[in-house]
Amino acid sequence: MASVSAGGIGLACRHSTGGIAKSAGYESPLTPRHMQMLDVARLFAAIGIIILHIASLDKETAYLVHLGRFAVPFFTIAAVALTVYSSGNNPTKSLLAYMGSRILRIYVPFLFWTFTYIAFRDFKYRFVTNQPLVPLNWPLLVVGSAHHLWFLPFILMATFGAAVAAKYFLFRLPTSVVIPISLGLALAAFCVPTSELHISPVSDGDGLTFQYFMSLAWRALPMAFVGVGLGRAWRELCSLPYIATLAWMGLLVAVLSLALMPTFNDSLVL
Repeated sequence: MASVSAGGIGLACRHSTGGIAKSAGYESPLTPRHMQMLDVARLFAAIGIIILHIASLDKETAYLVHLGRFAVPFFTIAAVALTVYSSGNNPTKSLLAYMGSRILRIYVPFLFWTFTYIAFRDFKYRFVTNQPLVPLNWPLLVVGSAHHLWFLPFILMATFGAAVAAKYFLFRLPTSVVIPISLGLALAAFCVPTSELHISPVSDGDGLTFQYFMSLAWRALPMAFVGVGLGRAWRELCSLPYIATLAWMGLLVAVLSLALMPTFNDSLVL
């Protein structure tokens, strides 16, 4: 999971910040020092991903799962916030070019790992366990062939949506309007349980379904809306001394604190 999901979103975050530049006489506050702090925060989140999946393999270590539940919300907020921020600093950047680069950086690796896992699984079924091969169905293009691969298509869609919103209307509205709207949408998504969505499951033949992807994506969606608000407010936040240096670590601690709260474990974080 850490090598695919954490690595994939690391590429997504790095790609977003790589395009940040000066615009309209504004100096980007995301200096190399600040980006190092973001890298440190991503390192802790990647470790959280590893803890989450290793601890879930054994009942005796299952209680450690909560230590890693902050990672997916953190990666979601970071990727969306950086996408919005970068779009605001590069208003003339082609949206199609951005989407094309994201597909190459996120979806192509997703497909590679999906079909790599399928190849190993089919080899095992045919030559080791003598099980029937699993048929290939279209949900594989969204769900993937392993439980942890769902995050890459989700973050691709989330950052696509954030880039479109940033280009056409987020920076035409004042921050005082965008933040309440984004937090309101986050709260609305959080309050609607997946059971109310009535999504028909579509099996890929090996236990993973389209509903599996949708349920996890819906639970991560509130954090994407939070990322929109954070990305829009980033200039104001970074105008304060040292705030850009501390913000990502503060975000990491805040999401970790929520993850450790039993009330939120099953609904807010993954």
